[in-house]
Amino acid sequence: MKSRPNTAATINRMEFGPEIRVNYDFFSHRVAPEADPGIVLIGYRSLASYCRIEPAGTLESWRSILADCVVGLGLHQGLEFVIRSNPFELASKPPVAISRLTNARRLFYRSAVYRLILGRNHRENARAISALVKNAPGERRLF
Repeated sequence: MKSRPNTAATINRMEFGPEIRVNYDFFSHRVAPEADPGIVLIGYRSLASYCRIEPAGTLESWRSILADCVVGLGLHQGLEFVIRSNPFELASKPPVAISRLTNARRLFYRSAVYRLILGRNHRENARAISALVKNAPGERRLF
């Protein structure tokens, strides 16, 4: 059996407790090389103990496409790039933005899009997501 490099690292976060990051090599054998779109989850955190999953609206979907997929505001690196870049660097990025917008829009168009509000109960979060995936095969929502 092939030895795997450090398979997990725990990052201690002040707001939401520890986050465990798992090396992709650990589970790469369980990931298909390609798949048809199906479900997109737009994630939020809540201090509630339960998890809620509800259909996302068109406006919320477009906001997520632009902010999260095109610009990368949900990632520290994406936000940092926007803040630290000079106008000339940003002016060279339209081809990247157009490619990201095209691909994200295609993904969202071919998928059921849901608002996922994660609660503090990790088992409940996992149960709710598993139930959604098991009970909504092949579902499509066009916007």
